[in-house]
Amino acid sequence: MNSNKGYTMLGWVVWQIGRRAVKRKVTGKVTKDHSNRSKLIAAGAVAGVIAVGIALAGRGGSSDE
Repeated sequence: MNSNKGYTMLGWVVWQIGRRAVKRKVTGKVTKDHSNRSKLIAAGAVAGVIAVGIALAGRGGSSDE
């Protein structure tokens, strides 16, 4: 059950970040100076998602029930 809550929270965070990124692209607020910064933030978010996914997958590997 705990992993479902974790995945739900993780999905919500990724959705919020993605929604903000799309809004910025649509409104054209991303300037040349901020393009590298936004790429680094996106890469960090992806790395975080992968790290959390690996950690959660490792926790649920064996069940002795």
